[in-house]
Amino acid sequence: MAPSTHDVVSRVQEVCPLPATTQRVVALTSNPDVQLEEVAQAIACDVALTAEVMRIANSAAYGRSRQVADLAQAVMTLGLNEIHLMATAMAMLVAFRSEHEISLGFHETAVVSGSIARSIAHESKLAPGNTAFLCGLLSEIGAMACLAVDSDGFSELWTEAAGSELARLKLEASRYGNHSRTIGATLLRRNELPEEVASAVACAWEHDSEPAETTPLASVTMLARSAIQPLLAASKDQNRDALETALEELAARTHVPLTGSRLADLCVEASGRALGAMS
Repeated sequence: MAPSTHDVVSRVQEVCPLPATTQRVVALTSNPDVQLEEVAQAIACDVALTAEVMRIANSAAYGRSRQVADLAQAVMTLGLNEIHLMATAMAMLVAFRSEHEISLGFHETAVVSGSIARSIAHESKLAPGNTAFLCGLLSEIGAMACLAVDSDGFSELWTEAAGSELARLKLEASRYGNHSRTIGATLLRRNELPEEVASAVACAWEHDSEPAETTPLASVTMLARSAIQPLLAASKDQNRDALETALEELAARTHVPLTGSRLADLCVEASGRALGAMS
C-alpha cells in the first residue's frame, strides 16, 4: 500500500533524522541570547555549512567593501535568523540523501535551482536573493522525502513520467494524495521555515496554463526549477536558441520581467557556479 502524505511526512523524520551538527546549529540559533562565537564553533564542524555561510556573507547582497575572512564575522554579518534557516535547509538536504536520490540527481538539481533562483531574483528585483536561493534549494525536498520513504514506488512513477513535470505531479498526487510540492511545503512548515518559503515551494503547474495566483517569490522559484530541463536539453544539443525560447515562455507564464536571452545568460552562469562549487 502506498504511503499517504501524512505517512511520508511522519516517517521521513524517523527514517532520516537531521545530522547532529546541524541540529546543534539550529538549536543554538533558536536562542536569541546565544553567543555568536558559540554558533561559529558549531558551524565549523560542518564543512559544507561553513562554506555556504562564508560564500553568502561575501556575496554582493551584503554590499561589503572588503571580503569576510573569519567565520565569526560571517555569522555576525548574516545574523542568527538567516543562519538558522540555512542550517535547517542544508540539514534536510543531507538527511534525505540516499542511493536512489543520488541516482536521480535531486541534490545537484536543488543546488543548481537555488543558484538560478538567486540570480533571477537579483536581476528581476522580485524577491530577496538569499530567500530565493533557499526556495530553489528546497524545491525538491518533497520528492526527496517521498523517495526516502517509498524508494521503489517513487522510482517507478519517476520513470513513468519520463521527464514530464505535469505527468509526475499527477502520478505523485495519485500515489500519495498530494504532489511532492505540497508534501515538501508541509515538511518545511513542520520544521518551522518561513511561510513565504513553504508557499513558494508548494506552488506548481498542475495543467498547461499559468498558476492562478503566485507571489513574486513563488514565480522566481517556479521559473528556476522549471529552467533545469531546457537547460539540460540545450547543453546536450548545444541549442542556444531553443533555450532562449523555452525560458522566454517560462518567464511569460510566471510573470518574470526578463527576456529569454538574459535568462539564458543567468541560468548558464548560475548553473556553472553551482556545479563548480560541488565538484
